[in-house]
Amino acid sequence: MNTSQISNVLLVSFDAFRLDRTFHFTESDCPHVSELLNDSTYFSKHISTGSGTSTSFPGILASSLPLEYGYRGLSEDHCPIAERLSRNNVYTIGITAQTSCSSLFNYDTGFDRFFDSVGSNSSNTKSFIKEKVANIVRDTPVESPTKAIYDLIKNHDNPPYIQADEVTDRTIDLLFPKIKQSNQTFAWIHYMEPHAPYYPPTKFIKQYHNGNHDLSSINKLINRWNRERGPVGSPKNMDIFTPDERSSIIDFYDAQAAFAVEEFERLISKLKESGELKRTAIIITSDHGEEHFEHNDFGHRPKMIEELIHVPLWIRLPENPDLDTLCSFDNITSHLDLSPTITELFGCEPSDQWQGNSLVSALETNDPTRNYAVSELSHKSGLGGDVRPEELIISVRGKTWKYVLNKQENREYLYQVGEGIDHENVIDKYPGKAKELKHFCEQRISNINKVEADSIDIDSGVEDRLRRLGYK
Repeated sequence: MNTSQISNVLLVSFDAFRLDRTFHFTESDCPHVSELLNDSTYFSKHISTGSGTSTSFPGILASSLPLEYGYRGLSEDHCPIAERLSRNNVYTIGITAQTSCSSLFNYDTGFDRFFDSVGSNSSNTKSFIKEKVANIVRDTPVESPTKAIYDLIKNHDNPPYIQADEVTDRTIDLLFPKIKQSNQTFAWIHYMEPHAPYYPPTKFIKQYHNGNHDLSSINKLINRWNRERGPVGSPKNMDIFTPDERSSIIDFYDAQAAFAVEEFERLISKLKESGELKRTAIIITSDHGEEHFEHNDFGHRPKMIEELIHVPLWIRLPENPDLDTLCSFDNITSHLDLSPTITELFGCEPSDQWQGNSLVSALETNDPTRNYAVSELSHKSGLGGDVRPEELIISVRGKTWKYVLNKQENREYLYQVGEGIDHENVIDKYPGKAKELKHFCEQRISNINKVEADSIDIDSGVEDRLRRLGYK
């Protein structure tokens, strides 16, 4: 495939975006995003390298399974995509709203410019309130701004992450001056939404929630879950909320997702307006999914269910009359494949240590690039990071089958998988299929060694932010 017309590649990731909730509302509200997706190749069986952010991003940004070198961020053993591109004279920009894939965990490695929530360039409560006060004065009738400002300060609950509107603002500020100057530019943009806690603007709450909850009450429910949840998968976890409360939480998740997509729409609109869209390849994915109580849990706890590891992926190339790309690619792909894909789009060689395969050929033919995708972790709570083979949970996902070895439970599972859901464990019914996938699993396990990941100094402010995000 001739990719010479590509000057820019954008990798856009959303945090905890479920496959079955992705962009189902964009047709009328976000026409540019809708058009973009219609012009993209959709990878219908794309699998994350793990069920959380810490296990997903070594795969996305370094084409490495999380247990290869540990997953408390990037280590000196990883070969990050930004570093690889910078060596090939591609200008690199990173913008992330998520603390656990920030410079604190070395995800700024190799980027020429990087913006996150923990460095000196990050947002804080003072700047947040200053911006909100300015918006109130701008948008509120003249007779009531004083009361509105009082209500803001009195009731303000600062989100523990950079919100989608600021992510888009920062992307526009950093990206557009550079793409006019550079021959080639790579940008990674990570939106925190729809990850909990939830802070969508009021218009989205009204659109998706018909009940009586507001930001304060819904996030009190999220805090209750973080305090009271029991062991992973315990049926007693379903007693924490009433059915109405569970439904309301999902409403706010959808509102949060809609907010992120609208901000992504603003970015695509700017690309189109500037004329850069015709020179830009765009990759859209989610680091992992989210459980909505299907297996007695909420969020993304350490498990390998489809709701967490089966994630969306679209790749859109610039218009080319000589290129006939597929509408859909229906074979297995992995987060490991994204970095090799990006380097090929820029005409660069991939790193020898990367574990993925480029998907550029898959844009034109439905021939498989891999038979299985591995997802793995070895922690019981929090972000994890150390490689502990005795606590391994590993999934081997094929096109229609999935095998899971859970050493924490000392159990094996075999599933016939559908679109984003697990069915019953059928390991006793299909021992031959279980043996086939277990053999592949054992090959992977034979290459896993115990690793103590580097410790990271975390101050009290970041510690509180991680706690509010459900990681503590």
